[in-house]
Amino acid sequence: MIFAAIGSIDGHDAALERTLQAIEETGIMTILHTGNAVVGQRGGNAIMDLLTRFNVTCVQGNLDRLAVRYSRKQSTLARQLDADLLEKLRWSHENLSSQNLEYIRDWRKTRTLDLEGLKVLVCHGSPGNPREILTADTPHTKLQRQREQSHANIIVSGGSETSFSVTVDGTLFVAPGPLVNEDGSTQYALINSDDSPWTATMETVAAP
Repeated sequence: MIFAAIGSIDGHDAALERTLQAIEETGIMTILHTGNAVVGQRGGNAIMDLLTRFNVTCVQGNLDRLAVRYSRKQSTLARQLDADLLEKLRWSHENLSSQNLEYIRDWRKTRTLDLEGLKVLVCHGSPGNPREILTADTPHTKLQRQREQSHANIIVSGGSETSFSVTVDGTLFVAPGPLVNEDGSTQYALINSDDSPWTATMETVAAP
């Protein structure tokens, strides 16, 4: 089976639409999103419409969680975050529709899917802790523990500032990285469970 994974969208609705259309044109039907969808640029409601229209399976990122909790945590966040991020959280919270806020609130921190007999775990951060971001520099021993705790064949995680993939004791770890690159192009991970061993490659969609 071949499926796609998208990392942090950060409010880029036009970039997301361009990427989802490119994925659809390949015939891929299963698309995963590793969280941090709406905070950043101001395309939150359009992003939620796109994720629904393309039937994307989503997990809640750290910024998604803060956006939906902003009104209750505002004073605490003001002490913890810089002014720019605080303003982005405020704008997202105040401008997302109530329906979309509830939709994001209901996103799970992890999702486990059975894809043609394979256990695929989708998370933001690590399977056990959304604040613990897995990166290309994460020690092998820590990835081994994540594998042992999750018992997943493939782990797709979000939050990393760069994309990477690595196989640890038979489990494929994939991080798609941010959706938008510095040059305006976008990227997503293409995961192929028909290969032996399973593989993940990064695909690029050119900027308009």
